[in-house]
Amino acid sequence: MKRTLSILLSGVSTLGALSASAEPPSQPVAPTYPPQVQTERASYMGVTTWAASPTIREQLGLRRGTGLVVEMVDPHSPAELAGLLPNDVIVQMNDQLVVNVQQLSVLVRLQKPGETVTLHVLRHGQPTDVKVQLAERVMPVLEEQHLMLPPILLPHPGVGRSCVTITHVDGDDEIKLITRDSDRHLTIKNAAGEMLYDGPLNTPEDEAKVPAGLQEKLKRVLAKTKQFKDLIPPGGN
Repeated sequence: MKRTLSILLSGVSTLGALSASAEPPSQPVAPTYPPQVQTERASYMGVTTWAASPTIREQLGLRRGTGLVVEMVDPHSPAELAGLLPNDVIVQMNDQLVVNVQQLSVLVRLQKPGETVTLHVLRHGQPTDVKVQLAERVMPVLEEQHLMLPPILLPHPGVGRSCVTITHVDGDDEIKLITRDSDRHLTIKNAAGEMLYDGPLNTPEDEAKVPAGLQEKLKRVLAKTKQFKDLIPPGGN
């Protein structure tokens, strides 16, 4: 079965539905879409964000290209129930630094409805964690055959100076490569979530163990990672 990904929608349609009711409903009102819009049921958080400006990043001490400012939180959404507020700055979701709106959307879609994610946010400049239990909702589909999430650089105390996570998602597979210093670990799952490969990727012998049908795709993914090297500061952490 082909897996598709879609971008996290703003709450504009939801707010429009609420405005016609004198008493706000206890549950979020899902927006409706024209017949020509292809939809799917997917994990939903209920937040509209925009990329933090260079000035905001400098003031908060964020890495270049990271951080999303919360513009709107959908009423009665998982984000609102968790206590996320407008003007919070989302720095990280679980173990992934947040670099743009589409990436956050994909990260949410990779979770299952009902799962809880941890958002690391800055509120008035102070760090706080917000745990959001995702819901399920009908949303438009974003057809994306080859989607690469930028590499994420995080400190890794006790193991090495840094940890870089690179995730590639397409209609068939999810390829995740985690590098801690010079040690690389690869996992590959199919669209059903079944593990196709889980092991080190440090030597030609390791690469040879990757299923033959995935070796060419892995090579393309590794080649694409070069375009993201500017996000990784010299010297790791």
